[in-house]
Amino acid sequence: MDQHVGLDQGCPLSPALYSIAVRDVLDTVQETMRQIDPSASVTAYLDDTYLTGTPEAVRYGMHSFAALTARLGLKVHPNKTKVWAPHHAAESLPDELRQFRTETLVAVGTAVPFARATARPDNTEVDDRTDVPLDLDLLEMELEPFRQRQR
Repeated sequence: MDQHVGLDQGCPLSPALYSIAVRDVLDTVQETMRQIDPSASVTAYLDDTYLTGTPEAVRYGMHSFAALTARLGLKVHPNKTKVWAPHHAAESLPDELRQFRTETLVAVGTAVPFARATARPDNTEVDDRTDVPLDLDLLEMELEPFRQRQR
């Protein structure tokens, strides 16, 4: 079978091809966000992209990301877009972000202890060894020592 449009779900080359295709977009979006929040960052994992920063920087970054990826023929899926802002009340978020607010950050394959590996719609806990309790105290840590421990 020949592939002429898009990438096959589950193909081991798909994440690498996505990364190559959007590398310049990710760099540009991060630069754009840093005009508002100097510590803002953009991270891509497989085919997921994470914008981290103040609500205003993230709002600006979302617009930039959607516009730049559209030029590549890619679309941002609103039903997959999530805003996790544990230190911001929903009312304090810009309207454009509020609609995407979630209480739980679901990140596939993550080894980061502040992001749950799975989430259940009914909020029940299951001892499947993939969920880690949400620990907001980690947000008070210095970034570089945290990165060193993760390595």
